[in-house]
Amino acid sequence: TTACFNRAIEAGYVEMSLYAANCYEASKNYDEMKRNLDIYTAAFGYTPDICYKYASYYLAMEDYNNALSSIEQGIDCGDSIYMQDFIYAQIVCYTKLNNYNKAYEYAKKYTSEYPGNRDIADMYEYLDTRVNVESEVINDIFNQNNQSTAEDDTDNKTDDTEP
Repeated sequence: TTACFNRAIEAGYVEMSLYAANCYEASKNYDEMKRNLDIYTAAFGYTPDICYKYASYYLAMEDYNNALSSIEQGIDCGDSIYMQDFIYAQIVCYTKLNNYNKAYEYAKKYTSEYPGNRDIADMYEYLDTRVNVESEVINDIFNQNNQSTAEDDTDNKTDDTEP
């Protein structure tokens, strides 16, 4: 099918490049996916769905900063049926970038706006352990045992200076 799309694109039907990009994405040929997205956007510009496709490309390439740029561009395009997907992708990107505060912020937003997704709820709980860390460790048996041993040692010492 991509050969048919490529012939149509060469004949001037550049809108077919979006279909070709989808096919290349499905076959994990990301270089051709991006090339076809570039052809499409040169002719028609950016829309939320195109921005989401670019974000998908950058996620596959593990280029999380460019994925975030594409997501922001998609959000800036206006109301979109991709908003839920954009927020999810933001969670993934910020988690991969070890920016747990931002990932947690978006996970919180996602769970409040789109309740019922168990995977996101689990991710939210995971991120909570990265963000809301107590200053004092709870249930730290190792340090509790070492502290009480040190106190016992001080109590058992005798002062050798007295007669």
